[in-house]
Amino acid sequence: MTTTPREVIASLIRNSYQKMLHPLLAAGASKEEADEALANVFVRIVANGWGDVENPLTYIRKAALREYARERLRRTRDYHRDRSYAADRTRQMSEDASLNSWEDREFVMSALNTLPPAARSVFALIYDGVPPQEIAELLGSNTNAVRQATHAARRLLKPNFPIAGLRRTAKETL
Repeated sequence: MTTTPREVIASLIRNSYQKMLHPLLAAGASKEEADEALANVFVRIVANGWGDVENPLTYIRKAALREYARERLRRTRDYHRDRSYAADRTRQMSEDASLNSWEDREFVMSALNTLPPAARSVFALIYDGVPPQEIAELLGSNTNAVRQATHAARRLLKPNFPIAGLRRTAKETL
């Protein structure tokens, strides 16, 4: 009477499961990883048959160890690939942020260059966050003159900020 691979596997699971599990656990597999490796081997045996296997228990142990090693290698590759992707993405985002920052500065500088020299110096200081009182002291004028120059500069720059959000941002900067 010949036995099918399913019957042999069922008998081995009933009688020798711990013997099949032990080498995997000794190799560093968790219980879940060991169970998964054994299950994959069992599925492959049922699908393809035994072939010329003389000792099924030894065959399953070796095949499960190879299965575990392949899965561990795959996970390690995936981990390094994901880390590499994350590092590349972070680097790219950093480069994009630097480019955006540079583009923003260039846009502001080109807008400031459209202003008359007096308004340009006042507005550049306003853009840098210097309060009107300090600007008046730095330029040797009064606060009212600084505010008038700022108002004139805003009026001249307004066409450069057509989007409401940008216009609001420009006003908040002042």
